[in-house]
Amino acid sequence: MPESYARLYKPVLQQVVAKANRSLLVYFQGIQALRDNLDNDPESKTRNLVVTVDGAYTNREVYKSTPKHTVIIGRIRKDAQFFGKSEKREQGRGRKRLYGEKLPTPEAVRQDEEIPWQQIVAYAAGSQSMFGVKIVKGVRWKPAGGCNLANGHSSCRLQTNKGEQNAVP
Repeated sequence: MPESYARLYKPVLQQVVAKANRSLLVYFQGIQALRDNLDNDPESKTRNLVVTVDGAYTNREVYKSTPKHTVIIGRIRKDAQFFGKSEKREQGRGRKRLYGEKLPTPEAVRQDEEIPWQQIVAYAAGSQSMFGVKIVKGVRWKPAGGCNLANGHSSCRLQTNKGEQNAVP
């Protein structure tokens, strides 16, 4: 890119980055405020807070900063690479392995007839809807930093959606 373009677009790029950072900060503050409200209520202290997010929020920074007892549901690419947990507990020096064998992509899971579809009901956009999902447990995703290890979370799972929803009366 010619230097003149760089000079011309640098302020615009800085504004875009600043806006994205503010958006992420507002997200973190909002989730923490909701979690704090639940934690202050003795009956809701261990209740999970389930948050659905845009695909822009399914990243390492969000997963690493998610409070305990909070579940993030977000969209990812259909060709995302997933891994199982490392089974080997190797003795010796060095860092312990985070990732095990390579698992199927979300698209491959969606097409796999051996993994059954499950119906779930969720409240979204002002009404309850029924969704078909497939669930694979014990999944690790590198952009999430081995998400089932971050902040004491006990599990991470892949859910694929049929792409259809039906309103529930």
